[in-house]
This record gives sequence, C-alpha cells and structure tokens, in this order.
Amino acid sequence: MGRRVLAVRYYAGKVIRGTRSETGQARFVTSLQEQGVEVVLGRVQRNPLNSKEQDGRHQLLRLLRDREKEVPGDLLQAIRNHFATPSSTDVEKQVDTAITADLVDLAHRDEYDVAYLLSADSDFIPAVRIVLRLGKTVFGVSARRSRELGQAVTKYIPVRSDWFEGLYL
Repeated sequence: MGRRVLAVRYYAGKVIRGTRSETGQARFVTSLQEQGVEVVLGRVQRNPLNSKEQDGRHQLLRLLRDREKEVPGDLLQAIRNHFATPSSTDVEKQVDTAITADLVDLAHRDEYDVAYLLSADSDFIPAVRIVLRLGKTVFGVSARRSRELGQAVTKYIPVRSDWFEGLYL
C-alpha cells in the first residue's frame, strides 16, 4: 500500500543562546525547513548539579591531587578536562510534551493514519495507546531498542545511530 507523506515534524530543545552549538543547530533547522520539515522547538534549561554530584567531583579531584604521581598523565589530564566543564547539565524542556500533544491532537482531528515516532522513550506509551485506540498505526523508530515502547507501538523499526552523525554540532 502506497503512502503519501502529509507532514514531517522535527522536535528539539532550542540550544542555549551564545553557545557554539547554537550556530550549528540554526543551520540544521534552516536546512530542515528548506526541505519542508516543520520544526517545533522547545527550550533547553541548564540545571546545576546537585550537591551530591558536586561533592563527588570534589572528592575525586582531591584524591587525584593526593595521588598525582600514581595516576598515568593522560588519564589524569582526561579527568581534569572532564571536570573543567561547567558544573551543570542541559535538559530539554517542552519537547516530549509537544510531541505527545501533536501525536494525540492530530490523531483526534484525523490528520494522519500512520505516525513514525523517532524515539525510544517509554514516556510516549500513554500517547501511543490513545492513538492506537483511535485506529491509527504508530511505528517506533530508534537506534536504541526500548522494550516497553517496542511492545506498545504497531511495529518497531531499528536504525543505526551512525546514520545521524554530524547532522549538526
């Protein structure tokens, strides 16, 4: 059975302003839009590491300082470089919610018959179940196999992560 693509949507957190990745993401988003892909951007929030994570970092660095002569130089430098990064993590916000809302809303409005969900995130299972009850087909597509999501979707399609390398930096 032939299918007609009605829409392609790309969801991501908008990279934090002023970072090197912002320029790469902007180029990537423009390229997608030029190909007719609708881009839905959430946001990226920088969350500081919790005190336990900070204490662990400080403990390891103190231990290394006391045993500097025992640790191979390249390993010591790699650890120091790793901990030279900011003491925070970046977290996408409003992205999964946007995917879930569109998946369910568009199914209710009968705007698609088949959805390809490029994710291994089991948080999408409730939305997938609603969409399936509405008579739609949902294919899960991911390089990482999620047993739970794989069981919830109509069919799981594995892809290789190296197919996506270098899309934007």
